[in-house]
Amino acid sequence: MRVPQATAVLVSVDGTHHPDGRFPISCDDLGLSRGHGVFETLPVYDSHPSSLDAHLQRLEQSCVLMGIPAPMPAVLRTRIRGLLEASSCSHGVLRIQVTQEGRQILAVRPLGRRLDTLRARRLAWPTPPFPPARAKHTSRAGYTLAPAAHDVDEVIRTTPTGHALEGTWSSVFCFRGGTLYTCPDDGRILPGITRGHVLFLADQMTISVKEEAPGPPEPNDSWFLTSSLQGIVGIHRLDDTDQPPMPEPIRALRIALDQHTGRPTAPSA
Repeated sequence: MRVPQATAVLVSVDGTHHPDGRFPISCDDLGLSRGHGVFETLPVYDSHPSSLDAHLQRLEQSCVLMGIPAPMPAVLRTRIRGLLEASSCSHGVLRIQVTQEGRQILAVRPLGRRLDTLRARRLAWPTPPFPPARAKHTSRAGYTLAPAAHDVDEVIRTTPTGHALEGTWSSVFCFRGGTLYTCPDDGRILPGITRGHVLFLADQMTISVKEEAPGPPEPNDSWFLTSSLQGIVGIHRLDDTDQPPMPEPIRALRIALDQHTGRPTAPSA
């Protein structure tokens, strides 16, 4: 198997480094043939993986939900440290993948462009029973195809009644009437690491929060998405309607999140 050079600077498989991105994997590994695997993706700042403990905890939970042997935490941490020490990419993206056969595939690639705002479309897409929504599984072809099919940056899954659940790569928030709404961690969504940071910081900043799936858009709403790689990203066009600029409380929350997760400050122009 080959990880393209455009997406991986250095790859480690079960502790062995593969600088050219090529490594062997059995065709019988269900991680390859059926997408039966789990993964985590997190930013690396100054050679330090951000929120690593939380990501490794969720990886272990995903393994349990998917019936995959969970890696030994100490061994995995040692392999991650060795990969980052060998990589020349001090600011990048670390992907941790575990296949159904227990193969541990780590990859580091350059950190991509951060989005300030994006286009999104809401789509009725109830949570399927399998794979479990709380597992970050690798069966994600539909999540890749949906935004491309609708010519947007992100598709927001909704219930049949139009209540927002999550995006294909993000958690979804709506700031409405001075209150922050987001779907609860009730089995219908992936418990986002950055989602957790936002809820913690909103409480610290005395922003009212309701863990309740926000209903269809209303005038003066401010919708935004969160992910480990992007932080907080505003939505400037939702469905076919332009959205207002991000309000001051959410701009302040975005800055606080960057500081909380260790994201480097962008240089002044």
